Amino acid sequence: VKVYSADGSLMWSCRSDSAGMAYAYYSVIGSEGVPASLKISCGGQDFDYALSNSDLDDTAVINLSFGTQVYTPKALDLMFMIDTTGSMWDELEYLQTELEDVITRVKNNNPNLTLRLSVNFYRDMEDTYIVRSYPFSANIDEELRALKAEYADGGGDYEEAVELALDDAVNKHEWSEDAVKLMFLVLDAPPHNRQDVRDSLASTLQEAVLKGIRVIPVASSGVDKTTEFLLRTFAMVTGGTYTFLTDDSGIGGSHITPTIGEYVVEQLCDLLVRLIDEYLTGVAAEPVPATIPERPEPTYVPITDYPYEPIIDPTDPTDPVFPIDPIEPIDPVDPWYPEHSNSTVIISVVEGTTEEMIEAICAKYPDYGLSIKYNYGEINAFALQTAIELPDDELFSLMASLEAEECVLEASLDYIYRLDDPIVDYKIETE
Repeated sequence: VKVYSADGSLMWSCRSDSAGMAYAYYSVIGSEGVPASLKISCGGQDFDYALSNSDLDDTAVINLSFGTQVYTPKALDLMFMIDTTGSMWDELEYLQTELEDVITRVKNNNPNLTLRLSVNFYRDMEDTYIVRSYPFSANIDEELRALKAEYADGGGDYEEAVELALDDAVNKHEWSEDAVKLMFLVLDAPPHNRQDVRDSLASTLQEAVLKGIRVIPVASSGVDKTTEFLLRTFAMVTGGTYTFLTDDSGIGGSHITPTIGEYVVEQLCDLLVRLIDEYLTGVAAEPVPATIPERPEPTYVPITDYPYEPIIDPTDPTDPVFPIDPIEPIDPVDPWYPEHSNSTVIISVVEGTTEEMIEAICAKYPDYGLSIKYNYGEINAFALQTAIELPDDELFSLMASLEAEECVLEASLDYIYRLDDPIVDYKIETE
C-alpha cells in the first residue's frame, strides 16, 4: 500500500498482514502535507483510491475489497533479537529452555510451513561485542545451539545499542520476499537518547515497514514508561504487537504496570505461539490465561556475597539469627537443594582470568557442550553451563577436572531455589 500527497509525492509505503490490515503512519518520518490518494498492489494488479476528508478522520477505517484470490503465506522468517547484557540473564535462560518447544508447536499448528530461524544478540558500545548475529537458517537445531551457547554479561549504564541491533536485524539479514516476517525484540532498556540514534531508529523502522517486518517487543524487567511508549511505537509503526512481562511468575526483577488497561496474563511460551500463529493465519485467537499459583509465605532464600558461598548455613539449627525447627530430621548427606543444579557449575578463578581463557577451557569438553553462561566480573567467577543434563557423578567429575586447571581456584554446583523443594517444609523464624 502506497500513500501519496496531492502533488504525487510518496509519503509512506507498507504491506498488509495476513489479516489484510495495513498501517500507514505517514508522519512518522516527517512527511509534510495531507494524504490525497492510495495505490494498492494486490494479486499482480494495481488499484487507485482517492482519499476523502472523512477518510482522514482520526478514527476512520478504510475498507477496500478486490476481486483477487487471498494469498495464504507458506513461509515464516522468525527472528529473535535479544539484549544479552547482565540484567537479561533470566529472560535469556528462559528462551534457551523454551524456544525449541515454541517452534515445535508452531510447526505442528502449521504443518505445511517452511520456517527459517535467526537468533541474534546485542549489548552496548564498550562490551565484548555490540551485535552478534546469525543469518536465517532452516537448520533450527543449529540456531538453537547458538542460542544456548550465549550468556548474559556487560551493560553497565541503563541504555544499550538498540539502534545498531535493529539496523543489523533489518538491513543485514536476507529476509524472504514472500514469507511472514516477525522480529521478537527482547529487551529491558532503551537506546541512547541522542539525535543520531533517533535518526537511525526512524530510518530503520521505515525500512522494516517497506519489507513487511513486524517488530514485536517483549518488554522485560527494568523497562520504564518512556521505554514502554517507545517500544509501543516500534510495534504500531511496523504492524507488530507490544508484549510485556509481569511480576506474576515471581522470577527476575520487578516489572512496571503497562498503560493499556485490562490484559490477560499468559505463559510467555503460549503467547509466542499464539502471536506467531495469528500472523501466519490472519485469525486472532483468545489468549489462554496462565495458571498463577498462590505462593506460600516466604521461607528462606540464601543471602550470598558470592553465588557459590552462602553467608548463612540454613541447615545449622544453632544459627542465632535464623533458628530452624525442622518438621522432619535433615539428612546431612543429601544436598539442601536436591537435584536442582540445572547442570550449572560455578568456578572461582584467579584475578586476571579472561573470558577467552575460560572459553579455551570449555572447548576441552565438546561432549558436554560446555559454555560460559554468566561472567560475575569483579568477584572473579564464571557460571558454566553444559548443553546436556549430567548425572551427579559426571558433574562431580567435571568439577574435579575444572579445578585442575591452572586458573581455576574452586568449582561448585549452582543450586536453584524452587518452591517445591523440601525446604518449604521447614519452619523458619526471625528474631
